[in-house]
Amino acid sequence: PTQEQIAQARAKVGFEKLELDDQNRTVRFTVEGMRLDLGAIAKGYAVDKAIEAAQRCGAVGAMVDLGGNIRCFGTPPKGRDHWLIGVQDPNSAIEGTRDGGLLFTLKVNDISIATSGDYQQFALIAGKRYSHILDQHTGWSAEGLSSVTIITDNATDADALSTAVSVMGINTGLVLIEKLPNTEAILVTSGPKYEITKTPGALKYMK
Repeated sequence: PTQEQIAQARAKVGFEKLELDDQNRTVRFTVEGMRLDLGAIAKGYAVDKAIEAAQRCGAVGAMVDLGGNIRCFGTPPKGRDHWLIGVQDPNSAIEGTRDGGLLFTLKVNDISIATSGDYQQFALIAGKRYSHILDQHTGWSAEGLSSVTIITDNATDADALSTAVSVMGINTGLVLIEKLPNTEAILVTSGPKYEITKTPGALKYMK
């Protein structure tokens, strides 16, 4: 897209351009041509609702996974003390080994995990990879982080935070996460090195 097209798109982005009417339960856009997209939170919310349903039905344990948004509770599979979650190596995914190449494994109980990244959904234009996660400040794809994994109490928060930190970047993102209770992050910088940075409390989950 041209710079003019980017500017036109950015003019239609921002929560401040929504007017919410609590009484009538309506939403009004202040700029023509806007749309609502719940892609950064809807799957996490659905995971939480699925877990609630399982608990109401008497399940003693379950794991729900919707495209990298995961929550587990209760008794793990027979013979295990923890639920095991594999996080893919961005480098192996980009090279085409999408069913393998784990970067690390997490051992968890009664917690939620969400991973966002630039290595599963992207556009390749003139040899450059553009992530599906967009930075609203620039209008271009977010850069600097290839993978963001958030570990926290519920899947809705994990889903939202993994996307937000992908846009915020490593430094600002870590500052945010370290302010939040019961929340950890594991960040993988963009290639070619794919270096891992994590919050201090994340280590206890890494196998």
